[in-house]
Amino acid sequence: MKRSVNVVRPRMRKSWAPVYPAVTVVAFTALTGCSDDSEEAEIFAAINDCIDNNPSFSAECGSAYQEALAQAPAVAPKFNSYEDCAYEFGLDTCYRDDRTGWFMPAMAGYMFGRLAGSNRPYFARPMFSSSYPGSDYYDEWISDDGYSFGKKKRKTKLRVSKSFLSAKPSIKTKTLSRGGFGSMAASKSSFGKTSKSRSWGG
Repeated sequence: MKRSVNVVRPRMRKSWAPVYPAVTVVAFTALTGCSDDSEEAEIFAAINDCIDNNPSFSAECGSAYQEALAQAPAVAPKFNSYEDCAYEFGLDTCYRDDRTGWFMPAMAGYMFGRLAGSNRPYFARPMFSSSYPGSDYYDEWISDDGYSFGKKKRKTKLRVSKSFLSAKPSIKTKTLSRGGFGSMAASKSSFGKTSKSRSWGG
């Protein structure tokens, strides 16, 4: 299957309690997409960054941000204590959700794009990142399902599969223990390689 040279292949982490059965190249292909089944997407740290890149879609940039922000508390990885969360994501990243009492990383940015032929004007997905230098995910864009999209930047352009963009983020209802996020990181893959993938607890 021919891949576009512009596709940014996210690294898949085997670091969380599994939600779906472990998969290999199938998950990798579904996420990055083939050249004829992918859409351009962008990851932004702030609304203004999105508007700078998409001046004709300023309203959509704002709406997508609000949608991702609303999704984030439900889909973010959960921890029983602030210390456990900070161990994985950093002291200045974690907060306590007053409704559930769980600790989780705050949304660091959001994925934005437009699906051709879709009745939706845009798609949005929250992105997370670790501010702890000792974390295996330090300063990287991480999706709610635990995929890495490379180093965290104010603006990141990539291509991802339509199935990934249209998939509904899974709600996380199980907490992780300290080190659970990175305890299985030895089996992670680098760009261009595949590995079995696990997601945050659902």
